[in-house]
Amino acid sequence: MPPSPPNQNGRYDPQQRLEFLGAFGQKRLRNSRIAIVGCGALGSHLASTLGRMGVGCLTLIDRDFVEWSNLSRQVLFDESDARDSQPKVYAAARALTRINSEIEIRPRAIDLDHDNISVILEDHDLVLDGTDNFSTRYLINEWSQKFRVPWIHAAVLGTFGQILPILPGETACYRCFLPTPPLPGQFETCDTAGVLGLTVASVAAAQACEAIKLLLGRKEEIRKGLTLLESWQGSVQILSVPVRPQCPTCSQHQYPFLDGTEGQTATTLCGRNAVQVKAPKGTQLDLDQLADRLAALGPVKLNPFFLRVHLDPVELSIFPDGRVLVHGTDDTGQARNIVSRTLGS
Repeated sequence: MPPSPPNQNGRYDPQQRLEFLGAFGQKRLRNSRIAIVGCGALGSHLASTLGRMGVGCLTLIDRDFVEWSNLSRQVLFDESDARDSQPKVYAAARALTRINSEIEIRPRAIDLDHDNISVILEDHDLVLDGTDNFSTRYLINEWSQKFRVPWIHAAVLGTFGQILPILPGETACYRCFLPTPPLPGQFETCDTAGVLGLTVASVAAAQACEAIKLLLGRKEEIRKGLTLLESWQGSVQILSVPVRPQCPTCSQHQYPFLDGTEGQTATTLCGRNAVQVKAPKGTQLDLDQLADRLAALGPVKLNPFFLRVHLDPVELSIFPDGRVLVHGTDDTGQARNIVSRTLGS
């Protein structure tokens, strides 16, 4: 860890006055390494909060670029980042360096998958969920269970949010909570249903609080259940999530997403400026229902064989087996990101 820059004495004094933190707790934060998977709405709030608190190393993982629609809720980006289509992780790293120059920032502009996850996450104490798709969450969950590293799931949609701390061997895992991966298009996404930035801030604060408890060694104070927030009415619920005795992941130690036998796969189609994104085996979509949902995003054409939706500057062809052709790009990461934002898979 680099030495503290000059004239920064007192930076952490307010939080060190807290009895449960103090100088010893501050040292623990400085020696901690957190990976934030997804550097959008939740991820940027998490990185800002934890960087300001002095967490010593933050690894930021995201495959996306800054867009104008990000600026209302993604706090580390500004208009110049959107104008220049900056990779989110590098724009965030620059902002964080201006906020706290004494911590280490590791930007990783990649698509986290079964081939690279173990290399990227291997030396971290904790993983935080800022993703926008289920496939990556199941992947993180399996890696977490296999290597016994805790992670904290969180998600936001509309004015609702949820947080679930997952401690391998001590709590239910993500597959206990959601046993069957949802079909593409089964749930609304932020693109189709919208999201309130205030909700993002509330959920990220709650998620960061659970992270700090873990880093300080105060696991007995973790909320061991699913916290549900509704920011407009101000309601909070905590639901029990029991360990499932037959859970494929934490009980039977099966890791199909980590092995690469389940989850999305993306392949560039040579000479066509298109990418094919495949869904898990057995997927069957109701294209009529999906067409109604996607009509709010752009012009939709439907026939008995596939659904086509135009999302300037790309076009998606969606088939009943969940396969999607993304026309207008040969970047597999960008294609997966578009499919995730559109279908939530």
